[in-house]
Amino acid sequence: MIDETAKRLVGKSIKENRLLRLAPNSQTGVIPYMNGHYANVAVTLSAERELADLQVALLIDEEHSALSLAGMDAISSAEMQDYLSIGGTIQRIHLEALLTRFIAFPDPAIALVPLGGLPQPTANLTLLEQTCWRLDIVPQWAHHRYFTVRSTDSQP
Repeated sequence: MIDETAKRLVGKSIKENRLLRLAPNSQTGVIPYMNGHYANVAVTLSAERELADLQVALLIDEEHSALSLAGMDAISSAEMQDYLSIGGTIQRIHLEALLTRFIAFPDPAIALVPLGGLPQPTANLTLLEQTCWRLDIVPQWAHHRYFTVRSTDSQP
């Protein structure tokens, strides 16, 4: 099943919603679990120019911080590279047991769990069939609320 799925998915383009960084210095972002899968995304897109432009637009410099909570949220999410959506290429796929995957997450990975509790297994599947997919994605573009960044490798 993994080989057949890999043949169909690896190298294909994908769009996902809500990329989150687990820690400020982490080189990986995550797409929370939804519809049977979650994803790891290599945070390789440079948003330095866009962040500088956003700071100018919000009148932020070394002496002055954001003037509102919305401005603070905009800068914080831009610095953390938390994006509303991303597009990229599936590099690898992994099949994992649903129950043990979510039990074994370290505390910082709680962002992968949907709000409201752990994912519920499908009632008509056996325990062996209750799985989730992890996709490893190489991003080509990412959309923040106030800007979009592209990989240097991607076509406009």
